[in-house]
Amino acid sequence: MKYKKRKDGRYCKQILVGYKDNGSRIMKTIYAKTIRELEQKEVQLRNEINQGKVFINDNITFGAWSEKWLETYKRNVSNNTYLMYKNCINNHIIPSIGKIQLSKLKPIQIQKGINDILEEGKIRTAEIFKATVKQIVNQAIAEGFITNNVCSNLQKIKKEHTEKRTLSDFELKCIKNTKYTDKEKLFLDIMYYTGLRRGEVLALTVSSINKENHTLTVSQSLDISQNTPIIKEPKSKAGYRDIPIPDNLYNELVKYISSRKTLYIFTSQNGSLVTRSSFRKMWESIMKKTIKTADEIIASHNMNISNSKGIEFTPHIFRHTYATNLYYAGIDIKTAQYLLGHSSLDMTLKIYTHLDNEQTQTIAKEKIQDFFSQSKVSQL
Repeated sequence: MKYKKRKDGRYCKQILVGYKDNGSRIMKTIYAKTIRELEQKEVQLRNEINQGKVFINDNITFGAWSEKWLETYKRNVSNNTYLMYKNCINNHIIPSIGKIQLSKLKPIQIQKGINDILEEGKIRTAEIFKATVKQIVNQAIAEGFITNNVCSNLQKIKKEHTEKRTLSDFELKCIKNTKYTDKEKLFLDIMYYTGLRRGEVLALTVSSINKENHTLTVSQSLDISQNTPIIKEPKSKAGYRDIPIPDNLYNELVKYISSRKTLYIFTSQNGSLVTRSSFRKMWESIMKKTIKTADEIIASHNMNISNSKGIEFTPHIFRHTYATNLYYAGIDIKTAQYLLGHSSLDMTLKIYTHLDNEQTQTIAKEKIQDFFSQSKVSQL
């Protein structure tokens, strides 16, 4: 069948992709802005038909297409990213709009799925849902299963901007006064004094420590998102870096590895790579001990803190604390970007700009207070 020119200026052509059970033909329409592009799409489609990559079921549901999209187009992404998409599809997309036919999906149905998630207060989950559905729909359009972009007018997700926090003075006091195991203490100290990501700390080897210039070489990361830990290279060149080790941390590291007979600094009890479950147990132990110390400090000093259980820091909070300490140490932004392993200067700039504004407000407040407290200034 020859091509046709539509009223919108695009060219289209129907291609036979298979036959239904009753013998009737199944046609697939391809669209393009030019005849040349249309011919290229036809060649591509026929190749995909021959390779068995083309759906011939007009009644395919959005859930089935989502699963096919995941396995076809997201197999080569990082493990964490793949699991994020899989979780979104299985736990949110399929229960919400999975049974609706791909060709009959409407914007209002997608919007309702987003709204339902937002009503649970899960803003980040709603963002992932929206972004994932958009990708799935765009691929369906690219392959000619649908022509209308049902995601084009979805409402923007509004959220309150929350600043990443640092460890509070009270948390630092509790950590300093808590008796951890040598392994637990070293893990916390490395995060605090180097700002490494959790996976980067867990992937450190004995040879990562440069004893000549007291630096820590970062060249890999441990992925513990699944049951089997996997050593991976950094996502970008910025992940490769050498971090200065303060003397107190260096001495602690040397002492710790002197009794180690394993390649990696941190291991599970059997000497193998740290697993997800073994890390969880260690972190739960750290939190339990820290909270106990907090209770003791509160009780002994009659502090006006009602509940020590509110202490709930994460490894990333240590990293943000390190970034903040770099700023107050006078480290320039480009050096901070290198030390933090940020691939984009914008990531570091956001932290430094926020701290600049915070410091400016503090200085302004102090100067205004000093000015109006002077006796020569008229007071109301």
